[in-house]
Amino acid sequence: MKRFFLLFALLLFGVQTAFSTTYFKTYANGAESDSMLQGSQMAWEFDVSQPGGSAMISLYLDKDGSMTNTPDDVLLIQFEQTDGDTTGEEGPSDSSAVADGIVYSQMGIFGFAPGRYLFVVQDNQDESEAHAAVLIEAPAQVNVWVAGNVSREGVSGPDESLANLMIGMEPEGFEGEMWSGLTDQNGDYTINLPDDAVGREWSVSFMFENQIAGWLPDPDSYMADSLALGENEPFDFYLKPPGSYVYGSVFDEFDQLVELNDWGYLQNENMGDGSDFRIEDGHFLAPAFFDGSDTLDVPFRLSIWGQGLIPDYLVPNTWNDPHYGFTLSLGDSIEKNIYVIHTDTTITAIVTRDGQPLQNEVYQVQAYNDSLGQTRMETGQGGVTTLYVRKNNRFNVSLNLYDEDYPLPQGYIIEGQNWIDAWPGDTVSFNLIPSSSRLSGRISFRGNSADFFDPDQANVNAWQENTGANYDGRINPDSMNFSVFVPNGTFSVGFNSFNGDFLSMPVRYGQITVSDQEVDSLDFELNYAFAAIRVHLKNAPWYWDWWNISSAGEYPDIYEAGANANQDTTYFFKVCEGDWNIFPPDFGEAYQVVPSETLLTVSPDQDYYDVEFVCTELTGMADKPAIPKEFFVKQNYPNPFNPQTTIEFGLPAAAGVSVEIYDINGRKISTLISRKMNAGVHKINWNGAGHASGVYIYRVTSGKKTVTKRLLLIK
Repeated sequence: MKRFFLLFALLLFGVQTAFSTTYFKTYANGAESDSMLQGSQMAWEFDVSQPGGSAMISLYLDKDGSMTNTPDDVLLIQFEQTDGDTTGEEGPSDSSAVADGIVYSQMGIFGFAPGRYLFVVQDNQDESEAHAAVLIEAPAQVNVWVAGNVSREGVSGPDESLANLMIGMEPEGFEGEMWSGLTDQNGDYTINLPDDAVGREWSVSFMFENQIAGWLPDPDSYMADSLALGENEPFDFYLKPPGSYVYGSVFDEFDQLVELNDWGYLQNENMGDGSDFRIEDGHFLAPAFFDGSDTLDVPFRLSIWGQGLIPDYLVPNTWNDPHYGFTLSLGDSIEKNIYVIHTDTTITAIVTRDGQPLQNEVYQVQAYNDSLGQTRMETGQGGVTTLYVRKNNRFNVSLNLYDEDYPLPQGYIIEGQNWIDAWPGDTVSFNLIPSSSRLSGRISFRGNSADFFDPDQANVNAWQENTGANYDGRINPDSMNFSVFVPNGTFSVGFNSFNGDFLSMPVRYGQITVSDQEVDSLDFELNYAFAAIRVHLKNAPWYWDWWNISSAGEYPDIYEAGANANQDTTYFFKVCEGDWNIFPPDFGEAYQVVPSETLLTVSPDQDYYDVEFVCTELTGMADKPAIPKEFFVKQNYPNPFNPQTTIEFGLPAAAGVSVEIYDINGRKISTLISRKMNAGVHKINWNGAGHASGVYIYRVTSGKKTVTKRLLLIK
């Protein structure tokens, strides 16, 4: 789908004013036309109801040739376009950054399969619609073509389910062109190509993922690097069912069905990858994919995009809700419903630049509540937007800095912190100001790791020690250089891989102080995390929610990997080659853990490892530690420490306990435990390897009693 979007380039177009969506025009080689030869330069134009407005575009294969939208038409893709949006990174771009009520997009070489197509544009503001049909004809003579077949497990042709699947080809380096072919009822397809396709490298794959939703293609794609004149080798695909499904519906807090049309994502947490699925009229069926032989009790997590929920509902926080995390074995199919909450009030957000109202920039503001969910809205005229939330609840409001569609201006930062606690009815403000300093460096790779790296899935983060503010810097895909624009101050700087596929050395730079200057030596060497270590804490008395392991060596010149606990106290760490020291958590003197540590060597020729620690409660009279007479918390030891320290406390009776770490400004940075524990003396380790030197606070709470003490991390 993203490959299709990347076809759209930028052109200039005159300023006009629109009052509704009234037309959709197509152009072939610069002239308005409703027909063209395959491979023509194509563009389109439509109007929206208000300057700066947006519309949803639906592209259909006009199967019945009626030139109107009928149930027989085949939906190929849907996407949104916004007047004045020239980014074109996730969807087609407007040719002009001026919000003039007209959207004009140049597609480049339009090599879609011969056939009749229908465009339907619906204005997002007033829901007005416009339609346009275009006929694509094959050239009179085709000298280069590719043929192949698509088959489905359990289906024999001719069959309608094998027809009208679009197979696409794009050249290496993506030169702004895409050619495609459509399957017939036997699954056969042909892709016409230009003469200059010979001698170039091409990829062959399904063009639109929604057409094969719920099926696993084998292979995912081909690389064709030796095309010749005439017909080229067949590129056949086999579609097989995944073997397991998650199904369900979307309900509100009153157990009423929410007739939502949206998308969701089902992730195999061991793989770190998953599959999109469509939610139609509030119901969904999500395929669950497994990796090789890892098919028993595999952790999965269900999430929802949620764009269709906004503004009427909050999007659920599925990533930290245990309801949406579960295990599946190959062959399982389970029901998992999604629950959402209505919105009933608002928070106003204002974004300014240098203290002045925004002109043409658009940003996304989000509001988050840990238990209720989140919402997000783009800024409108003057940088103002309205966030729809739930009354009587506090929300954390921030700018979305992780979506590449909403970049800050080069060299700008947010004044103060990028998060503000707000209540319904409040107005919050974010002001963009020029940065005072810059932290820079370069990304390099060990071995062939660069072959797997996607700079859009990573960044470099700087954390300011005295304020707790975070600043992100993107990685230039050409030079592999990065810059993080920051205010003056002291920072801890680390590499961040969004999906955990890359580990960095060093883990982090600490105590980087800048004052109206640039530090340009913060280089990171990345290693591809190709292997998985499965660590099981057998008979563990509680879940150690987040756990880090590290490679052998001296901090910070090590690799560090982290993982969340699954329901059976199993962790999957994504790691690179090397020696890894794995120390089990300290469950206190009432438990013995065997072995006490494990040294594991990860080699390039093996990608899966299994480690188990067995926890045993000491039950003998001589083995049992003394039960304290009252609740106590000792000073951590060692103190100062680097990077690990132990927090010891005692419980006179079984009770709920939480141990939390705060920075010196009172911002919580970690919850070590939060659960019921047995009577006795307990020792909890905290690893401060990922944090900068300084004073921290630990707070131990049991019932109505809370003890707070300070600890000192020195690196």
